[in-house]
Amino acid sequence: LLCQFVEVISSSSGAPVTLFLDDLQWADSASIAAVNQLLFTADFSTSSSSSLKGRKQIFFYGCCREGAIDKKHPVWKVFL
Repeated sequence: LLCQFVEVISSSSGAPVTLFLDDLQWADSASIAAVNQLLFTADFSTSSSSSLKGRKQIFFYGCCREGAIDKKHPVWKVFL
């Protein structure tokens, strides 16, 4: 559902979508999985071409409290 929402927003505006999530130290595994799907597995392609010309773009910006996330936290799975 999140991927569909971003697809609708990005296709209607024609501009890159910015997603800002704060307090990632509180994110649960389901929320992290949704962000992972959005960033790495969702296909926002509007054409079959592999060029970036017809592709939607997303800018993800995530923040967390300094020192609140160690390497055991599930959010590390997204970025490693």
